[in-house]
Amino acid sequence: MDTVDQLHYAVTRITTHYYDDDKTINPHTEKVGTGFFYSNLTSQSRFLITNRHVIIVENEDYMPNVIRVRLHTDMTDVSENEDYDIPLYNSTKKLWREPKQRGADMVAIPVDVSHLSVNGMHAVSFASNNLLPSEVQLHINDDVFVLGYPLDIFDRLHNLPSAIGGSLASPYPLPWNGNPYFLVNAPLDIGTSGSPVITKFKSSWKLRDGRQLDSGYSIFLLGINSSTFPAREGDEPKQMNAAYFATDIEEMTR
Repeated sequence: MDTVDQLHYAVTRITTHYYDDDKTINPHTEKVGTGFFYSNLTSQSRFLITNRHVIIVENEDYMPNVIRVRLHTDMTDVSENEDYDIPLYNSTKKLWREPKQRGADMVAIPVDVSHLSVNGMHAVSFASNNLLPSEVQLHINDDVFVLGYPLDIFDRLHNLPSAIGGSLASPYPLPWNGNPYFLVNAPLDIGTSGSPVITKFKSSWKLRDGRQLDSGYSIFLLGINSSTFPAREGDEPKQMNAAYFATDIEEMTR
């Protein structure tokens, strides 16, 4: 559908479930979040990227064994889409991958591309060529947007995410306070955990060495939205969010 940017198909809403042995669903394990597809060009593998806390929180005894995504099945009619279940375990062995960086709130869940194709499901992937080139320097308060499924604020009929505008709130790519994330100032809600944080390619970029780089429309994947910093009691919400670096996805998916 020409009126829909292909980037919409790289992002999907997630609900989590626990199937008992008799295949019934335990309702107490359902959470909502966002994920996005990423293809590792070296390993020729595709993954669904989301936050670790979307699929497991040990101290809350929250351990779903299936995530459900909803994917488009007819590119001439964007309202046609179906549920697709992705297992998180093979027996008791976890199937997802985590980065070596301790404390990084992200996981990569393998996706069977051939199975998607057989079922007529369409998904677009980010890849390493969507990561910000190291020679491009971002500046404080540069614009970003988060593409995700905030609670009840997305297009249910067409199964399309919302784009929430924001800005960089910390120097990129400097780890904030030594943590493996940077800060984004944006009004994010429940359901956007695991959303990609994206910046648009400006018509002209100034490189670190002083040269100028010109280009048309493009996007760069900067990070994975994780959590909003809680306000102190009595304070107004800060709208300040931690986003983990997208560059860690490459190592995690090799």
